[in-house]
Amino acid sequence: MKKFLLLFLTLLAFSTVSKLHLGQINLGAAGHFALHSSDGILQEHAPSHSPLTGDIGYYNSSDLPGFGYVNYVMPAGVDLQTTDQDKEILEVSGSKGHSIDLATAGNFGILAATTITNSGNSEVNGLHVGLSPGTAITGFPPGVVNDGEIYAHGDSPEVTDMLILAKQDLETAYLAAEAATTPAPVPVAGDLGGSTLYPGIYNSTSTLVIDAGDLTLDAQGDPDAEWIFQMGSTLTTVAGTGGNVVLAGGAQADNIIWQVGSSATIGDYTSFYGNILARTSITMNTGATIEGRLLANDDAVTLTSTNIIDSPSTTDDPYPVELISFEVKKEDNAICITWTTATEINNDYFTVERAADSGYFQAIGTVEGAGNSNEIRHYSFIDTEVLYADYLYYRIKQTDYDGTFTYSWIEYLINGDKKELNVFPNPVSRGEDLTIQSSGEMVVLSLYNNLGVLVQSIETGQNQTSFSTNLLKPGLYFVLVTNPANQTSISEKVIIR
Repeated sequence: MKKFLLLFLTLLAFSTVSKLHLGQINLGAAGHFALHSSDGILQEHAPSHSPLTGDIGYYNSSDLPGFGYVNYVMPAGVDLQTTDQDKEILEVSGSKGHSIDLATAGNFGILAATTITNSGNSEVNGLHVGLSPGTAITGFPPGVVNDGEIYAHGDSPEVTDMLILAKQDLETAYLAAEAATTPAPVPVAGDLGGSTLYPGIYNSTSTLVIDAGDLTLDAQGDPDAEWIFQMGSTLTTVAGTGGNVVLAGGAQADNIIWQVGSSATIGDYTSFYGNILARTSITMNTGATIEGRLLANDDAVTLTSTNIIDSPSTTDDPYPVELISFEVKKEDNAICITWTTATEINNDYFTVERAADSGYFQAIGTVEGAGNSNEIRHYSFIDTEVLYADYLYYRIKQTDYDGTFTYSWIEYLINGDKKELNVFPNPVSRGEDLTIQSSGEMVVLSLYNNLGVLVQSIETGQNQTSFSTNLLKPGLYFVLVTNPANQTSISEKVIIR
């Protein structure tokens, strides 16, 4: 689990709006923030959401009608506010995340679009190899993947969906790195060999080379220090008088992002650190090594001969469980809860929790975890207790062997039935029309990507509508249909291939 900064806060009473001064908490887009009360977590800011800014206040989410949430927005050094008079805030916890969140793309040492090719006894250690939408992965063996798996588009529906999501997360991270402006970017050009650079953003409108000596990245004792290198064109390292990337002062490979506008080439027998996010292709020449990731958005990754790709060292532990699906549906007189994991680390067990209407979550059962696993695993739990409620909410609590835990997102049913919304075809091929059909009148139809960003909104007074997916990137999306007049909302997942 990630290291947590724990601030234990106790209130005497909530007869009026109370304020608690938290001091400065600096969380990036991948940071984690949770507000705990006497009966569980009121709300979490989990990885892949927006950075924390503003005030915290209590409100009812329109997406989950009648269910209380904390609006998790907070600037450094301001007061935390709550208008909930029935709860006592026991704890606020948080951990700093990376400013550029790789999300599920971070599970891969190699991720490419068209082909992955290896020659010689190359090794990928501690991370997966993935390809989508291409299917041609060659050279394994003799290449090997240690403590990871090789996934190609079409291996199975679950693998395909996982890869589509990872590629979408890569695109999101690439665009975030390309647009990063805080701290102010420092202009650089040409050969960085022989230089020592401190944490920050370095921007080149053209190519960057590491040739005349090594490039040293000095964290000056800060293990959270980050570097973002932005370049409009290529990145190349050249062996001879240098060509290596060297870390100093506690610098961590996982905190280094190389956003490459076209292709990256790591030169013969040079060593490299950081995560390469290339618009097109990445090539590792003979004997080149990297502690980091090779992530190619639109083209190929090529290992020329006997290359080593090691999982980047960090000061944090990896996420304990990678959850790739979680669904609830009614079957006869019971509710079937299913979920799927891609990886598990020190996972002791899962707890299925349920809330009815605007009540609070309660544990209704446990399922044993796999401990440590790099295989896709399917889990299920049957809720046989009949509850007469308008809304039923479910979430999965995952607990490690050391007692630390995390929560899944929330799934819910309306009147005991799955949301009455049909989306077809699903999956849909990019360029095809997507049809949305609702059992009731649709007033606003909204389409969100997997990060919760609104990408399209349509106002309609009908119970069926269609729109083109031609301008949408492949990935996982959520359709939300709302009718403000009767305060109803229903949603469904859709995959664009």
